[in-house]
Amino acid sequence: MKGLGPPLSIGTAPPKAGTSHVDVPVVNYFPGGAGTSAPPLAFVGGASILVCVTFTFFKHTRGGLTMSVFPSSGRTRALVLSVGSATVLVSGVLTALHAQSQASAHRTTVSPAAIAPLIETQNAFAAVAAQVTPAVVSIHIEGARPTSRSQQMPQMPDLPDLRQFGFPDMGTPFGGGRGNRGQHSDQVVHASGSGFIVSADGLILTNNHVVADANKVTVILSDRREFDAKVVGRDPTTDVAVIKVDGRNLPTVPLGNDEMARVGDWVLAIGNPLGLDFTVTQGIVSAKGRGGFAGLYDSPYAVVDYLQTDAPINPGNSGGPLVNVRGEVVGMNAAIASPTGTYAGYGFAIPVTLVRDVMNQIVQYGHVRRGILGLQLAEVTQKDAQTDNLAQAGVAQIRGALVGDFPKDVSSPAKTAGIEKGDIIVNANGHDIDHVATLQRVVRGQRPGDTVTLTLVRHGTERTVRVKLADAPSEETPKVATR
Repeated sequence: MKGLGPPLSIGTAPPKAGTSHVDVPVVNYFPGGAGTSAPPLAFVGGASILVCVTFTFFKHTRGGLTMSVFPSSGRTRALVLSVGSATVLVSGVLTALHAQSQASAHRTTVSPAAIAPLIETQNAFAAVAAQVTPAVVSIHIEGARPTSRSQQMPQMPDLPDLRQFGFPDMGTPFGGGRGNRGQHSDQVVHASGSGFIVSADGLILTNNHVVADANKVTVILSDRREFDAKVVGRDPTTDVAVIKVDGRNLPTVPLGNDEMARVGDWVLAIGNPLGLDFTVTQGIVSAKGRGGFAGLYDSPYAVVDYLQTDAPINPGNSGGPLVNVRGEVVGMNAAIASPTGTYAGYGFAIPVTLVRDVMNQIVQYGHVRRGILGLQLAEVTQKDAQTDNLAQAGVAQIRGALVGDFPKDVSSPAKTAGIEKGDIIVNANGHDIDHVATLQRVVRGQRPGDTVTLTLVRHGTERTVRVKLADAPSEETPKVATR
């Protein structure tokens, strides 16, 4: 800084005559520059000490404490300030009181009215967590899985199978073994996941991939009670399973309506991530109708219509509830998008309307009957819209479901009805179709044998066709991709 002169020099104070030698650091500051006889500058006040640039060092003497500033070469006159212990104590107290009074003068208080909305939100989260958590369960399974369908992982107790966590194309979580394909020996599985109780007598919903390979299923409640469970039924095309324990007056959680959920709504995810039982995380609904995810399912009949959330979801959350601020389930946590296999900000939940439909069919029939159009669909791009002249057909927005191909293993009702590859379906049973997931949502509400009326655009011309839905082929084994 300008005007402060050369840097400080640090040495050792000479001993006082008749005393033992004690090395004390010496600090010299020469405002006028080197070689001047001006003494060091120090200003001492009753409550505070102002020193332009100095260091203070204390040593014990018989009379109290001595603060010394010494010259290192005798060229300047030493300035020694000796104060008694009581004086130093009083000065320190006054200094502290002065600093406190200064801080108080600048301290601002938060108005209770200003934070009232935050406290109200905080209380709501706590109330929902307290209401729902008793109905959430930790599911532990023992079973066997063919090695060809297994991803090799480090031996970590009670970590779930990670096939549903992360996109397969991003690599195998934990650097697992891709070289085991083609081996057909069974691998012993100890895994865990989550679920939630929907009836007081012990009906529980969870993911298909949690219990798919289970020979034994154990359910643990938040109060540490344990039950043996049996698998009532499961549906690989939706990744939903129903299990049952023998119980009475068990806590339950109500099923809500995901169609009423809005992007931006608060949600809580409750489950058992990474073995941390009954963990509650918070976020919002980030998106609705997430489809696509090529490679997540091998089944061409998979229904992929996810709610997306940023509520932290990790391995072990599978099958747990995603609930709204009313404590109603709006989705079943099922997957995450992550390059590492753990939370990266993008979680996905199966809509509760689909979960409820699967549950009702499994409970009533023991399996799921689903009508299919017999189509392979893709999202519509701007190029697709231009190729088929959507605007010429009166469709102003780029939307719809693009017909990509037809399955080769079964007959296609849609192809029989006259639908062609490249057609864009823009309406189904009176519902405008904006994404593939929207069309799936309409069709999944129908049963085999029902007729669906479709409006499609082909080269700028709008057409209407009626398709009689076929029964989806039975899939007894899970078809979740391992690549």
